[in-house]
Amino acid sequence: MVVCASIARLYADVGCDSADNRWLCLRDGIQPIIRKIGQPHGSGLGPIRCVVEHAYA
Repeated sequence: MVVCASIARLYADVGCDSADNRWLCLRDGIQPIIRKIGQPHGSGLGPIRCVVEHAYA
């Protein structure tokens, strides 16, 4: 039995910002939400970021 999951969006920090990473996401139908290098801090993710931070805590 094979189980596959699909994601629609990828949230990532500026450390993952590159044309290659964005291209790979778009190729697989994933919307990359990655802060670009040089953009001010504050992703605006609010509740989504809070859930992720609590999961890692």
